[in-house]
Amino acid sequence: MADVPEWVPTTIDPQVSRAVKRLARTQLSEERFKTFWRSRRPFVVKDLHKDLQACWEPQFFIQQYGDTACEVQDCETGKEQTSTVAAFFSLFGSAEPPKRILKLKDWPPTANFKAMFPQLQEDFERAMPLPEYITSSGAKNLAAHFPLNSFTPDLGPKMYNALASTFDETHSGSTRLHLDMSDAVNLMTHAASARDGSAGYALWHIFAPEDTCHVRAYLNQKKSPQERGDPIHNQSYYLTQSMLDELSDQYQVRPYIIRQYLGQAIFIPAGCAHQVSNQADCVKVACDFVSPESVAICKQLWDEFRIQRLARCWPPDVIPFAHMLYWTWESTQMIVSGGEQYHFAEDDSSRQTPFLLPALPSSRNSRTNPI
Repeated sequence: MADVPEWVPTTIDPQVSRAVKRLARTQLSEERFKTFWRSRRPFVVKDLHKDLQACWEPQFFIQQYGDTACEVQDCETGKEQTSTVAAFFSLFGSAEPPKRILKLKDWPPTANFKAMFPQLQEDFERAMPLPEYITSSGAKNLAAHFPLNSFTPDLGPKMYNALASTFDETHSGSTRLHLDMSDAVNLMTHAASARDGSAGYALWHIFAPEDTCHVRAYLNQKKSPQERGDPIHNQSYYLTQSMLDELSDQYQVRPYIIRQYLGQAIFIPAGCAHQVSNQADCVKVACDFVSPESVAICKQLWDEFRIQRLARCWPPDVIPFAHMLYWTWESTQMIVSGGEQYHFAEDDSSRQTPFLLPALPSSRNSRTNPI
């Protein structure tokens, strides 16, 4: 993988963007992470591609999974069509603009990422800073406290692959404005060169939680009387530059604007509405997690999504919030009380019960979860 040139522009005019901190992996301590998270501020960790050892190039997926059927989506119309992995990834790196801006999102859609891509799962988790917060076995990831033989939410990782879009008044980006019910981290593992030959990137607009009400009020002015549900949760809007200008003029709202290059991981706290427009063909991998610092806002979002599900007949939650808190409490009590180990019929291997208390051990790999 080629390094990102030092000259690529990463800063944005402070008149239009909130300040974004960019850190090397070695600069991200747990205390520094907590400082960002308690203030609900997104940040960037750079140069993580240097820690990746597996291949994340389009050609790898063509060679290994080319015949696999997949559903690709038109970023403008939202319409899906059946294709193959080879047909989709063969569009990457073309000198000609694509006829349609397609994406292969949430891949694999149903299969567990670890089961389908064990090498990539290991590579991703090895490259991530603060694995105790982020990974599926992270002790401070509340969503990792579910017992192995119970329903466990699939929080990823998942891949987000999309062709280049254009940030203008007529395109709708790669991912429209939305809110996640959990914290998230998104890592760029491949970016084709832009059509002018410069380093490719993805353009992010991330809004502070305190601005959500203003963004919602602005979009409520735009939506039609027939549109049911919340305008952000509907994921039907992408804010163009003119819309961002109106939002700034009417409500004095400035987003965090981030250009994400190869090897850069963007950490997005729960409660931050965000949208993405790939300015080059990009391969990204992301996962969700629930930190102790985010419990209150995750509960608020869980309540919002419950109303949205009723309005739009959506499927059940990805994260059963009440169950998550229960199993977190149970596993914490096991550590505090020094309880006995439990084993599972389908897996007799031991795993350590996760914890929330800073004085407790930081690994989950020596005891089993309670059940």
